[in-house]
Amino acid sequence: MTNPNNQPTYSGRFSEIYDLFYAHKTYTQEATFVQSLLTRFGDKPHQKILELGCGTGTHSFLLEDFGHEILATDLSPDMIEKAIQKAASRGSKIKFAAQDMLELDQPKRPFDAVICLFDSFCYILDNDDVEEVLKRVHDHLKPGGLFIFEFWNAAAMINHLDPIRVKRLAHGEDQLVKISEAELDYQRQLYKVKYTLYEMHADGRCQTYTEDHTNRFYQIQEMAYFLTRAGFNPLKWYAGYTEAETICDADWNIVCVAHAG
Repeated sequence: MTNPNNQPTYSGRFSEIYDLFYAHKTYTQEATFVQSLLTRFGDKPHQKILELGCGTGTHSFLLEDFGHEILATDLSPDMIEKAIQKAASRGSKIKFAAQDMLELDQPKRPFDAVICLFDSFCYILDNDDVEEVLKRVHDHLKPGGLFIFEFWNAAAMINHLDPIRVKRLAHGEDQLVKISEAELDYQRQLYKVKYTLYEMHADGRCQTYTEDHTNRFYQIQEMAYFLTRAGFNPLKWYAGYTEAETICDADWNIVCVAHAG
């Protein structure tokens, strides 16, 4: 994840149990779809890729299996440390670095493609910051390079928000309960959520952890405007990780492919 506004994002215990709570996520399907976009719109089979907001690296590891050379970044040092540990256990050659998107400056540029998946781009809240990040992404791409990224669909957020969500998981003999309490700031197009994690141990101890996150949701036309201003040509908009190009308020996530002019 990334957060240019310096909110604490998936640090400490939240980073340690992150993979456990997202074990259900369809990472393999998502990475395979991204690979199909790289193949369809890219100019060679094996590409040099920069991933932003990589979390613990799961998408990067799956894309590495397709033969790509990958550098992956995230704002959270704790998440990067988890990714490095996973890389070591897998024998992966991916390089990981802790860096804010707003300060993106990687000496190994240019890249053939930049990717930013899950809700990572949505941590960019202000218009000026969106333009700054997109400018930096453009500067890290070779001419004709691809930017493939995901963002939250404003129509789905406004019409279908579930303000309270509860997840329960068993972790060995311990029990984990994660409660998400959310509200919308309609004027600023922000989704504000408080995560509370209860960790109940078999010996009766209970520990509580909290984090506050704020994400922005976008309309396609405003994202197209930002991309064009930064020198990109939006090529395709997809309803999540599918081939569907007709997007409605039932589609929470939009995947965009943009070409660097």
